[in-house]
Amino acid sequence: MDRIEDIQERFFAELTGLGVDRFDLGVRKDGKFRQAGLSGLIFGDVTKRLGWLRAENKKGADVYFRPAAAESWPIVFVDDLTTGQARALAGKYQCWIVETSVKRHHAWILTSGKPLLVWQRYAVQKMIVSTGWGDPGSKSGDHFGRVPGFKNWKRGEWVNLKESPNQDLMRLSPWGGVLHPGTPEAAGTRPAKFAGGERRMGRGESMKMQTESEKEFGWTCGWLRSGGDPEEAVRRLTLRAAERGKWGKSPEGYARLTVENAQRIYQKVPNCY
Repeated sequence: MDRIEDIQERFFAELTGLGVDRFDLGVRKDGKFRQAGLSGLIFGDVTKRLGWLRAENKKGADVYFRPAAAESWPIVFVDDLTTGQARALAGKYQCWIVETSVKRHHAWILTSGKPLLVWQRYAVQKMIVSTGWGDPGSKSGDHFGRVPGFKNWKRGEWVNLKESPNQDLMRLSPWGGVLHPGTPEAAGTRPAKFAGGERRMGRGESMKMQTESEKEFGWTCGWLRSGGDPEEAVRRLTLRAAERGKWGKSPEGYARLTVENAQRIYQKVPNCY
């Protein structure tokens, strides 16, 4: 049986070797989430911190990671999958399956084509969730997932790496629609309605594509979560809005409203589950 240390190092080595080579780590302890000194790390930086992370985990800290939020990556995240859904994905696409608690899983799915910006990852995750796969609350584009080999103190269970990418399988085409390993129902998903009232789409229904404003809002949330300057976000959104004629003579007004809404909802609220 492999040592936990070896499994953790191999996990980050696999990510690095397949095009995801810079990471943000996070530690939640005593109700506080820490990222200071844990962002934008390469493989060697991560391995140097694993010993400290294991010590913190023994003291009750939960440990998380994500591909560095402000950069482009060929990967998307899907949270809260059933065992059946996770197996279906692992049999169809190149992905990592992480068991976060009994019968609940994360999936990190490799994508084809150009690496995706944070707002593009958000758009793809939203498309996936709209068809019944995964947690509607975990589609930000810069979501944190749990690291294998650490204890999930929220559930009192260990986090396990169940699958690594099978190179004989395809990567997910991010703009080709949705996941196609079979219907969510066949893979053992939840009932058709979420607690919040969001309805999953049934077979035969067309999928509503994101508007440019939704994409920009997703990008803004990711920018702020990764520590980006709000005024820089306003500047970039103003330029983008002006190019497409948004709000006529007041693209800056649209940009500021977008940033204010994102700050109100998301600023200083890390995505950790």
